[in-house]
Amino acid sequence: MAGQSCISVQRVFVQRSVFQSFLWKVVEHAAKLVIGDPSNEATEVGPLIRLGEAERVEAWVKEAVESGAKLVAGGERKGSVITRPS
Repeated sequence: MAGQSCISVQRVFVQRSVFQSFLWKVVEHAAKLVIGDPSNEATEVGPLIRLGEAERVEAWVKEAVESGAKLVAGGERKGSVITRPS
């Protein structure tokens, strides 16, 4: 079922010893998600509710990278959709 949740994970705490393994498993899983039209049953991730919300997420990603975060996958915006790992 495609749709949005009013709540979301803001932080994930991972032990340093398993961080790299965890990170790449998340990237691998995200790469398999079906992005598309929310009215299509196959869609797992659809667009954000409004263009402004997608722009806000895009700004957060940019701010994080400018502050030293490392972008490992996705992070670009196409309309109201934030891209998945490429």
